[in-house]
Amino acid sequence: MTMKKYYLKVKKRHHLLLTGFLLVVAGNSALALEFGDLPKYVHDSNWPQELEQFHWGLYEAGGKFDASQSATGMGVNAEKGLVYALVRSKPHVRVYKTDGTLVDTWSPEKVGRVHMLHVEQSGNIWITDNHGHTVTKYTPEGEVLLSLGTFGEAGMDAEHFAEPTDVSSTADGKYIFVSDGYVNKRVAKFDSTGKYLGMWGGKDAGLADGQFVLPHSLTVLSEKVYVADRDGARVQVFDLDGNFIEDWRDTIVPWAIASIANYVLVAGERLVSGKSTESIASEKVKGGYTDPPLRQDVLIFNEAGEIVKEISLPQGNQYGQVSWLHAIDVDDEGNIFLSDVVGNHIQKWKLGRSEVK
Repeated sequence: MTMKKYYLKVKKRHHLLLTGFLLVVAGNSALALEFGDLPKYVHDSNWPQELEQFHWGLYEAGGKFDASQSATGMGVNAEKGLVYALVRSKPHVRVYKTDGTLVDTWSPEKVGRVHMLHVEQSGNIWITDNHGHTVTKYTPEGEVLLSLGTFGEAGMDAEHFAEPTDVSSTADGKYIFVSDGYVNKRVAKFDSTGKYLGMWGGKDAGLADGQFVLPHSLTVLSEKVYVADRDGARVQVFDLDGNFIEDWRDTIVPWAIASIANYVLVAGERLVSGKSTESIASEKVKGGYTDPPLRQDVLIFNEAGEIVKEISLPQGNQYGQVSWLHAIDVDDEGNIFLSDVVGNHIQKWKLGRSEVK
């Protein structure tokens, strides 16, 4: 399939809506959550309960970032009340209840370097292995169901990725989307059987609509694909065939993205004064991404690209702080789960009363 020409370039001015918002989660019985006006988030110091398995403050303690140890992916199975953490040291997958109890662990048989994790609506688990150049679907217990790409072989075609970054699926599981981002600069589309259906983007970084500098994470919501183009400093929005709809710019360098109900959550680096999407993306095309994030926050957008909530989090490498956010997911109560790839944290931030707004 050849993707249609990109269309409808829309640049939006984002603004903070000072009213509350409502999350509605579809299912056998509809669940609704009133956030109210400007809800606050508080760090859940009881989650997870097995704290000793992580090297807190990894970057500070070693003086050098050790990517082989870091917590890198996060996924929520809201129906089962489970949270999956993806870690680059064994066991690679650690499964918790939402109260922080560790209930299971497992590792893939073949591992290059795990990068991101996605929980399908069905409960199956997708893992992106950027050094293995594969994206693989597992049962919740770790049995392989489907693998995309060719382990250990890089490329850019129906059977090869080159350091893929993330994977997401439509709610019905009919389509799978892979951000193939560290070497290639594209999004690839597959059906539920693994049949390759096409791609958009390409081999080289670019600043035009539908091009990417580094597509690092993605999510699918309401028949749209939202791509966190990290080094492009924008979120790009496409239909399911890869047609460009709009981009969200000049607010955040997006490292991770998730969605629930009619909302998109983005974790990343806030743009500082004097910086814009255009200036950052132009710099990154020339030299790649090397600078550590200056300020890590979470923004919640509605589907129109308006910011309905800004969540400012304590900065640092210690537990209860954020340093280098890498993955985000959310449960149907609005609790946010984060992985920090340098601080080596997995954390839960819940609605409550605290200094975190």
